[in-house]
Amino acid sequence: MRKSNQPLALIHLIGSLALVASIQSLAALASSAVTVSHGWVTDYYLSHWEDPNLPVGVLRGLGPHDQDMTTHSPDLDQSETDGLEPSRSEETTALRDHTAILYTLDLNERGMQMVVSTKTTLQPGDCAALERTDEVINLRRVSPAFCDPANQEIVKRLLSLSIERAARCIASREADATQPTMPAVQERMVELAMLCDGG
Repeated sequence: MRKSNQPLALIHLIGSLALVASIQSLAALASSAVTVSHGWVTDYYLSHWEDPNLPVGVLRGLGPHDQDMTTHSPDLDQSETDGLEPSRSEETTALRDHTAILYTLDLNERGMQMVVSTKTTLQPGDCAALERTDEVINLRRVSPAFCDPANQEIVKRLLSLSIERAARCIASREADATQPTMPAVQERMVELAMLCDGG
């Protein structure tokens, strides 16, 4: 006598529904944790990521930890740097001594906000999206229409898409950036540029 497959199918269906619900709840949590605001870049100044004179309350965008892999060299692995002469060790340390840009954003009714970032693609007069979670900040150049007060109803309608785009960038930034080979490092940087830059 053949056994019925209905109980097994029911278990699979319940499992699938639970998985979908879990994914949806995670997506909702991610969306609620990501905020996006828009403003004009009014000024920028040459600075340093570790500058002790940075203003209080400045946000930190793309940092050296997101770009260190571009300076990775196969002949500068940890096993080989331990025995380096002091001058070579200082050169390796200097790779982490990153120049940064201090941007000033005019967020309209939200006031002014300063962001320090190693990203150099923004210029005064650009409209920028300030994408953030509690841990990650990203600046993205976007269409000037996002900064036009007359378009704010449209901006609100597009907010879910803006948050989704920001979430993809932030997820990529939070991913493990350690890569064993230069081709993989280059692919990683291209991925970050595609997800986190431009409009």
